[in-house]
Amino acid sequence: MKKLHYSVMENLEKPNVLMQVNGHNLLEFKKSKTIFETPKIEGLYSYIYESFEPSKHIKYFKEPQPSLYPIDLNVGLEKACPVINSRIATRLHMPLNFAMKDSTTYQRPTTATTVYTSRRVLTLLMEFCYGKYNSHVLVSRHNGNLYMAGDPAADMDTPQQFHHKRLEQCLFADSPDELPKMDQPIDMNIALSCLHHAYLGKFSLLYAGEVQGIISDKMLENINDMDLLNQCRFVFSKQMWEWSKKEYKFLRYWIQSRLSNVDDIYVACKDKEGIVKKPIEHCKVSDIPKNYPWEPEVCFGFLHAFLEKVENLMHGVNSLETVYEFQLNPPTKKITYEIYNGRTDKTFIPKYYADFVNN
Repeated sequence: MKKLHYSVMENLEKPNVLMQVNGHNLLEFKKSKTIFETPKIEGLYSYIYESFEPSKHIKYFKEPQPSLYPIDLNVGLEKACPVINSRIATRLHMPLNFAMKDSTTYQRPTTATTVYTSRRVLTLLMEFCYGKYNSHVLVSRHNGNLYMAGDPAADMDTPQQFHHKRLEQCLFADSPDELPKMDQPIDMNIALSCLHHAYLGKFSLLYAGEVQGIISDKMLENINDMDLLNQCRFVFSKQMWEWSKKEYKFLRYWIQSRLSNVDDIYVACKDKEGIVKKPIEHCKVSDIPKNYPWEPEVCFGFLHAFLEKVENLMHGVNSLETVYEFQLNPPTKKITYEIYNGRTDKTFIPKYYADFVNN
């Protein structure tokens, strides 16, 4: 892969600047043509609050019928179980546990750097060059591997999050022959998640993210058969306000879908009251980039560049306690960082995993 050159500021006043991305960098990211291999599912899990276990079920997408409209996404909000914030990003538990329990079967590449993280963190990074909102990423390095977590406070309990769950409830059923159960109380702390593995250039990414279900007219015989699961046609449902800026929304939808090997999404537009009146739109993920000015090559090129810079910066770090906190500021295209040596309130690797790798 061609070596990229970045506008890294050796600023005497602010030596904590990692990258200052400019137009020339965007061109380099695009030209790098960073290869991202098709993600492979390594596990399907049911999350129940902060615990998780191999899932015993999967949901099946049901095409919305005209009689379903209008869809009030507020139904059940007053009875929903709210989000309980976690000390760390709970999706990190999945790749860490997989590395522990499947250490004899998971073949770690000898030349690639393994990155343990969540789809949310990868999404934040991939949308950086086109993003609008500030965020931060926590990174530790141990035995040559990188561990990345996001901000647990991002799991805020908002009507927007409930609308997402309510739409999912209206569109997914327990089997291909059943209708969605739309009258059950919604618990915001229960979800279905996939663990994916994919290569991005020299990096081996192991990450977890929420999934909703598959498109199939037949019941899946064994959801613990990874070969069978990887052949399934997964689908996402999304909802947005009628006035949302589609360019940014569909960038995030595309990234999430690409990281999850999803090529079908159904998007609902809601009015100011949270009601969907127009038919839900079916979009092929592979067609989305054709409609917007952002470029997929830039997203993947930047992600690879960021990981390279972080790995080089932290080459002397070998600790699950030391944390580098990277502040992402998309409006200024600047990434800065702070270092927290040893165990601090920024340390995010759980004790059970630290004990495992240190023994």
